[in-house]
Amino acid sequence: MDVMAKLQYLESEIVDLQARNARKRAQDKREAMRFRLATVVLSGTITILLGLQVADQVSRILSNVALGLGALITVLSAVDAFYDYRGLWIRRTVLLARLSDLKTSLDFYRTGREEDEINEEVVDGFLSTFQDIRAEDLRAWLQMRGISGGSSSSQIYPPLTNKAPQGGDVSPRG
Repeated sequence: MDVMAKLQYLESEIVDLQARNARKRAQDKREAMRFRLATVVLSGTITILLGLQVADQVSRILSNVALGLGALITVLSAVDAFYDYRGLWIRRTVLLARLSDLKTSLDFYRTGREEDEINEEVVDGFLSTFQDIRAEDLRAWLQMRGISGGSSSSQIYPPLTNKAPQGGDVSPRG
């Protein structure tokens, strides 16, 4: 495979991963907001129902409705804790920032260079960085799901041989 084909392939992979995760991030953000808003609205409704000054018969009915709403809040909170939409939203935001940094570095490297000036080792370094970003993202997801440390995560995905760049450093290795 010639070096320009490698570079174009890597660019398309980065763009595709950015697009997929941007859609998922927006969905995770919406879900996080929905769960948060639902629990706040239901909590406020419970407060109002329990605080209304009404006849005893109506008060008992309102108390039972408030009890049901309290149970619903518990279920919503459990679902939110299980899926952790806020955590997913944050994780995808970090992933998108790292991919954007990598794409910017790759574009900067490519800009103003003729095809014969593109170094295959540098392109391979960009690919390695891309793979490290994806591996770190998978590790973060596994950790969110409680699959980390000495458990089965090492069998699912072996440890990195090269540590992924930190602090926005996406310069290629090589």
